[in-house]
Amino acid sequence: SRRTPRTGPPGKRGTTERTHGPLPAVPQERESEPRNPETAGQDWIMSGRILVVDDEQGLREALAEKLRYAGYTVETADSAESALACLSTVDPNVILTDLRMPGLSGLELTERIRADRPQTDVVVMTGHEDMQSAVGAMKAGAVDYLVKPVRLEEVRVLVERVLREQRLDQRAPALRDENDPRPAPGPDEIVGRDPR
Repeated sequence: SRRTPRTGPPGKRGTTERTHGPLPAVPQERESEPRNPETAGQDWIMSGRILVVDDEQGLREALAEKLRYAGYTVETADSAESALACLSTVDPNVILTDLRMPGLSGLELTERIRADRPQTDVVVMTGHEDMQSAVGAMKAGAVDYLVKPVRLEEVRVLVERVLREQRLDQRAPALRDENDPRPAPGPDEIVGRDPR
């Protein structure tokens, strides 16, 4: 019997082709680093610097670990005196401090921080029996307080809120300047409303 002649260009059999030389390397997709779900989509917040001040080592370390896991840069101090000594190197955005400590109290620390570093926010921690001191700390300039025993997730959420408000406060003057082309009032101009 006669074989049916094969059609098509020479050098090819069926549908397979023989290639010469090594096969090109297939590019491998680079695995992205795992992201912490607590801060996903909020990269700007991860630049926050937190100083935790508490004479109780266990709580101090637990708070630091939780906040570091959330993406913050965290330093710790076991007293108000130690906190004041490291301010220039740490330059914290937020200070989380206990109220009752040997030596300088958290209330005194709050007063000094607000006087010398008004850009730094202070959050105080206190017990149920010491709520009057928490009220005093708020009057001294603390932005908020936590009641012991504190929940670590509650601390993280509060720190995130304080940092977000800081960012909004920093952006507000620029936004006002963009939206209002009028020059700022001079020192002799009267600003206010008629109380009548």
